[in-house]
Amino acid sequence: MAKLESVPAQLAKLTESVQFVSDSFDDLKAELMLCKKELDSSKKEITRLSRENQFLNRDLSKLKDLMEENEQKSLSHIAEIHGFPDIPNENIISVVHALGEELQLPTTDIVVTRKTYAKAADGAEGETKKRKGPPPILVKFPNVTACQVWLDKRKTGLEVKNFFEGGSDDAIYINDHLTQYNRNIFWNARVQGKNLNFKYVWVKYGAVYMKKDEKSKAIRIKRVEDIPTFNPRLSTKPTLDNVQSSA
Repeated sequence: MAKLESVPAQLAKLTESVQFVSDSFDDLKAELMLCKKELDSSKKEITRLSRENQFLNRDLSKLKDLMEENEQKSLSHIAEIHGFPDIPNENIISVVHALGEELQLPTTDIVVTRKTYAKAADGAEGETKKRKGPPPILVKFPNVTACQVWLDKRKTGLEVKNFFEGGSDDAIYINDHLTQYNRNIFWNARVQGKNLNFKYVWVKYGAVYMKKDEKSKAIRIKRVEDIPTFNPRLSTKPTLDNVQSSA
């Protein structure tokens, strides 16, 4: 009888324990639901931020392209002449005038300078040591049209010996004056174009183009990633300043 009399009390304690566990479970469930809600909200925020980041990167890329395009336009009245040796006390103005006369090109109102590179310091190899051949001659024309008349002659068919007695057989070229950014693109395009057997890689009005063959459509290369089957390992700064167009 004593044991039976204790049953209600035990049942009451058990009921109390079950209720406590049930209440705790409800609290835990509520906390889990709150966490799930916060997690869903965080996922949505991450998705929103990721999309916004994509838009910002796209806009930044467009802005960068625009800045590079404007910088290249600011150089569109300047041409580079490659091949002429760098002679001490040279009269590069007369050299350019001689080239103009040989090619029947106008030389009115031009400004001529020789491009300079940083000198080696403390025994280290400077820019001059890294580049092959003499620095190009820069010719500033009064306008883009006058400059383009010269650029249309690109491969002049002339050699140094045509202008200097005892000169070398090195060819004389007339190229666009490219920004470092576009110079890097052109260099990589030439390397990859050679690997892919592209027949033409050239520059026109400061823009880089590639073309597989005569029947193919020209591809405008605005950045190195636009190069067909671009290999990131090729994306290095050019070591040669006198890279020439192949078309």
